Amino acid sequence: MATLTWLGVVGLVIAGIFIGTFSGFFGLGGGVIAIPILTEIFKMPPHKALGTSLAVMVPTALMGAIRHAHYGHTDLKTAAIIWAGSLLGAFLGATLVSYLPAGLVKKLLAIVIILLAIRMLISKS
Repeated sequence: MATLTWLGVVGLVIAGIFIGTFSGFFGLGGGVIAIPILTEIFKMPPHKALGTSLAVMVPTALMGAIRHAHYGHTDLKTAAIIWAGSLLGAFLGATLVSYLPAGLVKKLLAIVIILLAIRMLISKS
């Protein structure tokens, strides 16, 4: 995506609204929604889409967390503990994925999404 036209900017804003809505509603957006949109609709290479979605998810997740906290739906103590481990995990994951071919990254993401969806569908709760 070297040069953006006005139509491209409008498309990205619309995609952002869609991604943000899914993030706030379901707690997802980066890997599950943003990466497929960026790679398939905007033809962004998978590694760039991954990094871009992570940069977008920081403010998106913060806004969603603030709204959920407002309604009492946030356990900040648990979040802080997970956050501490996720910093190291994000560093390791971002480092490891940079060594994988783009096609493999897309396939692995698709497999993870499918497995999670199946797990959620068969879950009893």
